[in-house]
Amino acid sequence: MRILTEITSLTQVLFSLSFSRNIAILIMEILFFNLRPRIRQLALFFPCNTSFKHRRKRVQRFLSSFNDKIFKALFHIALSVSGNNDSILIAIDWTQIQKRYLFTAAIVLKDRTLPIAFLLRDRKRVIDRIKMIDLLREIIPSHIQVTVIADGEFCSPAFLDYIHRNGYHYIVRMKKSMLFNGKKIGSYSIRTDTNGLYDFGFGKYTSMSMNARVVANIHNKQVYYLVTDLNYLSSFIVDTYRKRFLIEETFRDYKSGMGFGKYSNGMDEKRLLALLSIYTLSYMSMYEMTKGIVKDGRYSFYTRFRNKMIYTIGKDIFFENLNNLRVSHKAFK
Repeated sequence: MRILTEITSLTQVLFSLSFSRNIAILIMEILFFNLRPRIRQLALFFPCNTSFKHRRKRVQRFLSSFNDKIFKALFHIALSVSGNNDSILIAIDWTQIQKRYLFTAAIVLKDRTLPIAFLLRDRKRVIDRIKMIDLLREIIPSHIQVTVIADGEFCSPAFLDYIHRNGYHYIVRMKKSMLFNGKKIGSYSIRTDTNGLYDFGFGKYTSMSMNARVVANIHNKQVYYLVTDLNYLSSFIVDTYRKRFLIEETFRDYKSGMGFGKYSNGMDEKRLLALLSIYTLSYMSMYEMTKGIVKDGRYSFYTRFRNKMIYTIGKDIFFENLNNLRVSHKAFK
């Protein structure tokens, strides 16, 4: 697999040769055996000529060797899978894993998002928004244009200003109680066009005198407002924001498909972040391998991948047995 070779090469540069080999083996274990994020399961196939007890300790030590450099690997692999090196769309959001909160930033693709950075917290904190932008600035090269999309939880003018000052753009849902040109945005009477859109244009966003643009959209008879610093068509702004919901699909894959919603409660924070990184690299590998498969609405993302693996392995076994039969009995020419 091309992507596995890229992962091995990149992690070898960022960490070490042994680290890259271990992570490649764990990714292959997860792909072929659909293992849950439990150290006990991962230790069963870990390459070590010792007892299971010692293999388990080996896995624990390996997970403890992870640091923030792994986010650079996640970003470069996600960028390679996306095939876009000039501009990227990043969705940010919180999700709850058992009693913890996971803050995720993910590159948005056509039908999924690929996570590139994580913050794991016991509770949501406003300061973590700033830390996430700082983390993204460390792993994303400055020549790449970045647009951040988020829901109304992140519409704080101070946060949007921080995004702008770091050279990023934003499209964020706006609460109806927020001020625009000195008036609550929800109190304006608007007349939308045939597409259900209304462009307020640029103006004074909240009491900070921040210059921003507001676009309104009617969906299912409800009006929602988007604040942005981009000067594109209103339809483009709305269509771009709608891609934010893809991160919810990714969260569902992590919790239900991978099992993080069930097995992560009592795990050490550093080990859990390491497992999230390993499973994210596996997730990217799955996505890369299944991009060419005809998508059937009856099957989930993971089911498509498992079907592909079963077909590939079954095909190889069939032709190997057919070839052995031909050699043994000379029944075929």
